[in-house]
This record gives sequence, C-alpha cells and structure tokens, in this order.
Amino acid sequence: MFSRLLLALIICAFVLSETFTGVNGQKACFSKIYCFTVSMPPSNANASANYVTFTMTAPSTVGWFGMGLGDGMVGSYLIIAWPNSDNTITISQRKATEHAEPSTTNQQSDLILDPSSGVQNGQMVAIIKRAVTVSGSTITTSGKQSFVWAYSTVNPESKQANASLTQHLNRGSTSIQLMTSSEQLDSSNPTNASTSVDYGGNYVSLESGLTSDQKLVIAHGALMCSAFLLTMPTGIFMARFARNILPNSWFPLHVGIQFFGTTFLAILGYIMIQIQNGDWNSPYLNDHTIIGSIVFFGLLGQLVLGIIHHKLFRSDRGYIPWWTKLHW
Repeated sequence: MFSRLLLALIICAFVLSETFTGVNGQKACFSKIYCFTVSMPPSNANASANYVTFTMTAPSTVGWFGMGLGDGMVGSYLIIAWPNSDNTITISQRKATEHAEPSTTNQQSDLILDPSSGVQNGQMVAIIKRAVTVSGSTITTSGKQSFVWAYSTVNPESKQANASLTQHLNRGSTSIQLMTSSEQLDSSNPTNASTSVDYGGNYVSLESGLTSDQKLVIAHGALMCSAFLLTMPTGIFMARFARNILPNSWFPLHVGIQFFGTTFLAILGYIMIQIQNGDWNSPYLNDHTIIGSIVFFGLLGQLVLGIIHHKLFRSDRGYIPWWTKLHW
C-alpha cells in the first residue's frame, strides 16, 4: 500500500508541476523562462508607424519558441523563432489547419526581425515587428487579445523559415488586455487585471485570472490527485486492513470506493484533459501524457483483475492464482 501511495505522490507532484502558467511583471511568462512582451503602437500613430513589437525570450538551449494570435493552435497566426549556431535568429510565420506541424505562409515579409535580436548571455532574444493588420490577421489594438504559445527543445538545425519543426514539448494559451501608450486606465471601472509598462513604454494590462484552458488543466490535476491520493489508498486500506474491523462491509466498501470513487474521478480527469487538448484523435505526446496514460490504463486493468478475482474466487482453493497476485 505504501509503495502505491508513494507512486501516487510522485505522479501528483508531476501533474501539478506541469499545471501552473503565470504572468510575471512586464512579460507573459510560461514555465518560468519562456516569455513574450507585446508593445502596442500609440493610438495616434500614422499608418507607416502602426506596428506591434513582439519580444520573445527563451534560454539559448531552446529548440524553437512560438506564439500565436488566437485561442488555439488551429487557425491562429503563428510566429515561431529559433536560435542558430552562429547566434543569429530565424523567424517563421506559419498557420496550422489541423493538429499537425503548421505550414509556412507566403507572407514571410510581414515579420521584421530587429537587428539587435540574437543570442546573448545564454538567452535567445527575438524582437519582431509586424503591422497591426496583415492579410488574414488583425491584432486587437485596444481590448483583450488571445494568445497561444509553445516550445520545443529540438532545434530545426536550419536557417530556412520553412524548416521542419518537431512537435512542441509544452504549449498553452492566455489572454492579454492590450492598451496603446496614449490610453489610460479608467479608475472608476476596475477590472481583474494588473497594469505594467513594457520595454517600449506602452501600457500592457495583463489579465490576472485563469483562462478556461488553464482551469481545465488544474481540474485535471485535482481530479487525478484525488483519485490516486485519496480514494485509491482508502479502497486499498479497506481490502488490506479493515477485514477484521468491518467483516461484513469491507468488501462492498472496497468495491464502491475503487469503482465509483477512483475510477470515476480518473475517467473524469481524462475527459477534462481531452477537452483541454481540443482534439480526441491527436493527443499531445510527451513524458507527462505517456506516463499518465500508462497509469490510467493500469488502473482500468486493475479494475478488470478485481472483477476476475471476485468471479473466480474459491475459499477452498489451495493456491493463489496469478490474477489475484497481480490485483494485490
């Protein structure tokens, strides 16, 4: 029992370590070290100066780092950057029509890489300008703008904008209340946001609440931790230690807790993360999803073994069958 509880603790710590995405000061930061800043043009800017500046920072060891305008990977306007061996930066404008590698667009000239971009002091810094409106994409200049982000530790090993990219290691979404430098916050209409000034001197109001995407991930983590840290150990305790204390009720309690408690919570947690992924047929494969899937289907296997053990149990047997040993 204690070894299973320890395993559950390790799994839950892994789940929660992957859950939280936050905002840090002037930047929207994810996994603590992957950040981007959005600098809006003044509201009175003329057409030739109506550019938004994106500053993307990541460790120089990053494979690639991307952000996009939209609330999901599919259909969003994506800006992807990666460092090269000569300390230069390659940027690529892409768009995805499905949960697969996004394709480069024929509008690469929309993005302007600032000459100061590069790898400095162990950091990849990509400063990218783009017009507020380009073909197929318009940035909200005053109001809430949805963003997606992703990164990988595998470098494309090419300076070409259409280089092949490996699947992201992590990804998520957020929203930022964008404001031009000439706008002021209305103190008589407070919102659930914190305001800061970005590198360009323009106000960027970062929403402090959780996005629906983040809420689903947290719900997934909470449900899985409840299943493997609370109900599963309780059900095991009933079977291993409560036989003499509750001779007539330990078995129905064991079955009820494991089936209606552990299994139900785990299935609900699985459904939550599938809703968050947005695509039941194209799961995101990484260490978390692989380990989680093994544990989840292992739980279902234990449920089947328990049913077999109950159906084939004989009090006069002279040996312990393999399915019973596996269920233990």
